[in-house]
Parts: sequence; C-alpha cells; structure tokens
Amino acid sequence: MIHLIVAWVILGGLFGGIVQIIFAMQDTDELSYNTAFWFATYFYKTYSDQINRAGIIVAIVFISVLILPGSLLIIAFVTLSKLFSAFWKAFKFVFRKRRGDTNES
Repeated sequence: MIHLIVAWVILGGLFGGIVQIIFAMQDTDELSYNTAFWFATYFYKTYSDQINRAGIIVAIVFISVLILPGSLLIIAFVTLSKLFSAFWKAFKFVFRKRRGDTNES
C-alpha cells in the first residue's frame, strides 16, 4: 500500500506538476493558481458539450485526484513566488532612496 502511495506522489507530482505547467504555458506566460487546475479546466471546456454533468464531475474528480501532488506543488510554488515578491516590494519600500538622502562622501 505504501508503494502505491509513493508511486502516486512521484508520478502525480511529476506529471501533474511539470507536464501541467508545460501545457498551461501554451495558453499564458504567467504561472498562476489556475495552472494547478489546467487539465481539469481544459477537459471541461473540451467535453462539456459532449458528456452529461455526472460524467464531467466523475472525470474532473478523477483527473484532480490523479494529479493532486503536482497541483499542490504548483500551488505551493505560486504562493512562495507571490510571498517573495511581496517581501521584495516591502524591502525596496523600506530601503528606497529618499530625496536629500546622499550617502556619497
């Protein structure tokens, strides 16, 4: 049982993370939270007119569970990226050059 979970995390992380980012970057150049749900969103847009609502729900749940580790990695990466960006903006604000501030001797 533990081997199955490890394989799911490794394959789901690899497929769900890297491959999903690659496919999502065809639509947009920005990495966002939507990237973590790209496969499910693409499936819905493609097949919503061909499959009934119950089939769509089952398929999206299956896709989401299959690539959950990769989606969580993407969400963590985007969150860290936004957090570090906010820290950098705060750092630049705190240590900005002010008028009349001359450090040159």
